[in-house]
Amino acid sequence: MSTLFRQRQKQLELEEKRVAEITLLRKAIEESNVIQKERNEILKLLLTKDKI
Repeated sequence: MSTLFRQRQKQLELEEKRVAEITLLRKAIEESNVIQKERNEILKLLLTKDKI
């Protein structure tokens, strides 16, 4: 194998790892957003309950 081929293979492997990490990060952010929305709904309910 040529040096250029090995370098491109390594670069491809690194990009694949990068994509996998970004995918994990996206999933974590989505989960965090769901939790945040639930928390906001609970706070909204508590605040409106106090006004009644």
